[in-house]
Amino acid sequence: MLTAVESVLALDAGFWFEFADPEAPQRVQAGQLRPDWNKRGFLVARYRTLLENLITAEIGTDTRAWVTERPRLLGWPT
Repeated sequence: MLTAVESVLALDAGFWFEFADPEAPQRVQAGQLRPDWNKRGFLVARYRTLLENLITAEIGTDTRAWVTERPRLLGWPT
């Protein structure tokens, strides 16, 4: 889930604008339409500190490598 959210947030607005073209999905599959990764994360950068502060207030400081402790989050078979 986090990977999907991060991917959506990382795409630039110009990339989304291209989806007004009905051929956009085919262009993505062909590799002709790609996001500009230099613009990635504009929303993440804006909200990261706010979200981290909220998480810290809710659960305390996160000092554990919890993602690697739950291999299914990384797509590993169980």
